[in-house]
Amino acid sequence: MQILGVNKKWCFTCEFERLILKSKDTKSSVSPMCIISHLQNIGSQLSNGREEDAHEFLRYFLHL
Repeated sequence: MQILGVNKKWCFTCEFERLILKSKDTKSSVSPMCIISHLQNIGSQLSNGREEDAHEFLRYFLHL
């Protein structure tokens, strides 16, 4: 698992909050690659590009 800063593990909720705040501060598009690159940390069977992953991702997100 990637470590961010001092003694902080990657946190989906924190990353999602940063993404939302960034999108409010800019008129250009934002990329969710910071979340996509950690799909395996959110759910072990998630992978980039599979259609059913949107549903599974939402289920994992709601159970955090």
